Amino acid sequence: HNTFEVTPNKLGTFPGKCAELCGVDHSRMIFDVKVVSRADYDKHIADLKAKGQVGQIDTGRTPVAGASE
Repeated sequence: HNTFEVTPNKLGTFPGKCAELCGVDHSRMIFDVKVVSRADYDKHIADLKAKGQVGQIDTGRTPVAGASE
């Protein structure tokens, strides 16, 4: 498992790209990070929940006791 933590200090949209040689499509792993106000974030999450997007994806896998995800 990889972890990543950021403490943003200004609002905006910032370009990013994968910093690890992780596989075949590594060079295409580009993205934007959007830093928004807490109010905008909370509204976005509420809008997603209203659409039924609650952050849980049914993968069809059966969890194994003691195994980490």
